[in-house]
Amino acid sequence: MWGFERASKTFVMIVDDNFGELRLFTSGGWLNGVIAFQKDTAIIPQVSAGTKQQILWERFTFERQADDIFKMSYETSNDGKTWRLGDYVVFRKHKTQKGLRYANNVN
Repeated sequence: MWGFERASKTFVMIVDDNFGELRLFTSGGWLNGVIAFQKDTAIIPQVSAGTKQQILWERFTFERQADDIFKMSYETSNDGKTWRLGDYVVFRKHKTQKGLRYANNVN
């Protein structure tokens, strides 16, 4: 789920995964048909003293490809600079009797 936080003037997205973890992602907004949400690394679970924790950077990118098509990509990084694609899905807007909706196929 994502929306706009007025106080910080930032887009925010909260991900609740099937492992029970909540993650916060933030974005500066839309630029040239793309909005990218990067994981807020300031909110990282605490670990025991003397234990070094590897930060996994994560990013969700939503990209408008046409008026009725957009692509969502999920990427990870170990350093916040070099990104690796984890998965993506392409959505197409369909007209139904109840209005417009997106479906994850482009046939």
